[in-house]
Amino acid sequence: MGEKITLARPYAKASFDFAMKTNSLSVWSQFMNLLKEVTLNSKTLNALEESGESSRVIEFLSNLSDDSIREKVRNLIHVVIYHNRLSLLPEICEEFFNLKNLYENTISVDLISAIELSNEDKGDLQTKLEKRFSKKVKLNCQIDSSLLGGIIVRAKDEVLDYSLRGKLKRMNNILQS
Repeated sequence: MGEKITLARPYAKASFDFAMKTNSLSVWSQFMNLLKEVTLNSKTLNALEESGESSRVIEFLSNLSDDSIREKVRNLIHVVIYHNRLSLLPEICEEFFNLKNLYENTISVDLISAIELSNEDKGDLQTKLEKRFSKKVKLNCQIDSSLLGGIIVRAKDEVLDYSLRGKLKRMNNILQS
């Protein structure tokens, strides 16, 4: 995975730099989000790679973008295909969003709970997480009933497990040692 990110980084940086230079970060973000959704499906990505018709792939992927950036998107996809890096598109998108989050002093946090949290609870947690990370927090809320109760917070490489399932596992480990 590390090698893929390293290979993807120049493409993401070039896209991000261009978006900043042309004041089109939101349009590029929308495109990268769609591109990520399309290419995360391995069947779709494999079909694109195996099609062998780069002009059709370029057209298909560039049509995901807004008209205002379509020509630059075509150039990006063309270069990616020319260097046989089509399989890196998900990582290019991921790295683009890492650069965007760094620029905006934002962190994306996965918040997994056993039950649906109220908007008030989400707001309270967001405020506490913003204080903890000293960044604006974007919450990605998910429900996992196997937690039994509580929450798990994932931010980059940090995991905070406040779930009942996690507490039971820790107690079990202590009792077994």
